[in-house]
Formats: sequence, structure tokens, C-alpha cells
Amino acid sequence: MRTALARRASIVASSSPSAGDVAMLEAVGALQRGATLEASALLRGARDAYRAAGGASASQLALLDDVEARVRGALVREHATKKPDPLAARTVLRKLEGDEILQEALRLFNAKEYAGALEAVQRARESFTAAGASIAADRETVVGNLYSLVSREAERQVHNARLLKIKELAELKRQRDEATKRTPDMQ
Repeated sequence: MRTALARRASIVASSSPSAGDVAMLEAVGALQRGATLEASALLRGARDAYRAAGGASASQLALLDDVEARVRGALVREHATKKPDPLAARTVLRKLEGDEILQEALRLFNAKEYAGALEAVQRARESFTAAGASIAADRETVVGNLYSLVSREAERQVHNARLLKIKELAELKRQRDEATKRTPDMQ
């Protein structure tokens, strides 16, 4: 049946071998080899080439529709025979979980809750690591930058609190010194 399709495609292409015809022939060949995704891409290319050339003839359109139906059928059969991969589902789940934790870290950072934000960044890093090395590597730049930003702000907050305390103590000392100067020495 597929050989009949190939024969039909070559007949259409032999009368006027346009770019669309060539792409359609390649799509039929890919379909025969079992490369359904490649066939689907080539078929889109054939449609685009026909459109760019001013449109396809009736026989070219009929053949395009026939090849497209066979590609869709092959894709459906391919998809139906694949078993769901629990590892892939777990990977996606961990990745989404890590992304949600990063959002939580950003929310905590914006609320100036730096300790909670640092802890959330660490949890996100662990979640991405559990999702796999490639995902952890992809997200490390974002996670690392957020971690350094949050830790820098936490340090700044501690430093500012110390400066404020020193300033308050200096003000108390100044007030005490002024009070001492105003009161006469009693002997």
C-alpha cells in the first residue's frame, strides 16, 4: 500500500518536479522508513512550497491529503504503542515542584524574609537535582544568582541592624554627655 503511495507521488512529481513535489516525495520516503516525525515536517514543507508557488494542483492536493492522513495514522499508532515512562513523569513533576519553590523564594525575598527565601532556594536546588543532572545544570544559573542575591540582602540587613544599634548607642551616649554637662558638679 505504501509502495502504491510512493508510485503515485512519483507520477505527480514527474510531470512537474517542483520544490513541493520533492518535499512530498521525501515525506513518503520518510514514512516508508518509519520516520513519522520527519515525514510530518517534510509534508509541512511541501504544503508551504506549494503555497509559495501559487498553489497546488488538484492531484497534488489529493496526494498531500492522502500522505497527511497516513502520517497522522502512523503518529497515532506510534503514540499508542509507547508505554508511559514513570521516570519522565517524575522528572517533570520534580522540575515543576522546583519552579514553584523558586516562585515561593522570590515571594519571600520580596517580603524581606531572607532566611525563608534562602531555605526555599536550597529546597528548589534539591528538587532540580532530584529531577536530573541536565535540569539541575539548566536551572543552576538562576538558582545560584537568586541564592547570592538573597544572601547578600540578608547580610546587608544584618549589617544595617548593627549600624542602627551603634547609632542608637551613640545617641544615648551623646544625650548622657549633654545631661552631664548641663548639671553642675556637686561636691
